[in-house]
Amino acid sequence: MEISREIEQKMIPLKVIWGSITMSVVVAAGFGYYFTSQGVIPVTLEGPVAEMVILAAGVISVFIILGGYKISEMISISGDNDQNAGESIDQRALNILPRYLQRCVARWALFESVGMIGLVLILLAGIEYLKYCMVFFAISIIYLVKTRPTSQELKQLAGRNTGF
Repeated sequence: MEISREIEQKMIPLKVIWGSITMSVVVAAGFGYYFTSQGVIPVTLEGPVAEMVILAAGVISVFIILGGYKISEMISISGDNDQNAGESIDQRALNILPRYLQRCVARWALFESVGMIGLVLILLAGIEYLKYCMVFFAISIIYLVKTRPTSQELKQLAGRNTGF
């Protein structure tokens, strides 16, 4: 029971990082909406050029999201099964926590970048394309919420022998 409490304690910074990244996307969406709707920022892209840029950014975002999931395979926690044979799930979870942190932060950074692409598009395309640009923020927030850190996920990963 003490190890579970220690896991929860050590996951607090990870949850703070996740919350900060998620809030940065929300703040960026609000920033983009406010300044675009106020007409403070001049529109630099119009017509078909804006539509092509938004479409290209959408395609790029799909690859970023796929990369976010692929990075989970790249940062694995495969270990020596004989060495870990006597450890409890909680102890193994505590041991793999640094790798779990790397995996999560790398994934979140990629998902956050989709929202930042939305901010750039709003600032370039203006209010006329606002609804299309807000999709980038929505996608970013959905994936960030979907991949929030939990001790249950950490313990589940600790129970596997081959990694993430």
